[in-house]
Amino acid sequence: MLKHVIKLNINGFRITLLVAFLCVGACSQSEGNDYCRNHYQFHAAHIDDIGRLTVDLTSDGVLSRRLELPNGIVDGELPDGIFGLQTEIECTTTDVAVDSSNSGLVAKFESQCGEGNRLQQLDVSIFDLFPELDEIEVMMTTPVTQKRFVINRQCAAPVFRLD
Repeated sequence: MLKHVIKLNINGFRITLLVAFLCVGACSQSEGNDYCRNHYQFHAAHIDDIGRLTVDLTSDGVLSRRLELPNGIVDGELPDGIFGLQTEIECTTTDVAVDSSNSGLVAKFESQCGEGNRLQQLDVSIFDLFPELDEIEVMMTTPVTQKRFVINRQCAAPVFRLD
């Protein structure tokens, strides 16, 4: 009877070890293969093929946006509605400039939003307009904070871990 009890405890220990190894193995496999969770591992490899959006809201209410798209994404003019920024107080667009070169397109937008205004949300519809574009890196700066993240068409949420 004593041998039987010891044998069950050893088998239970083996089962516990087996379950632990399976859990650790499953976690390490999914961690390494998850493109969105581990985007920092892939980001440098395609940095030349992504778009960039820089948003800067100053304390006096000037909202500047700079959109850079790699060559081959835009043919012709830049369509309206590529992205939108929701703010507490509605902004007025004062200046738009678009330059195109061999390296791609650069569009600059400047708006007056009023002193003390705050950014609430970034709406991106650029992926609907340009199916060749898979990712856009965003740098947002306000008087209070600065954020850098990626919006990728494969990922359900913005990716903040890039380095």
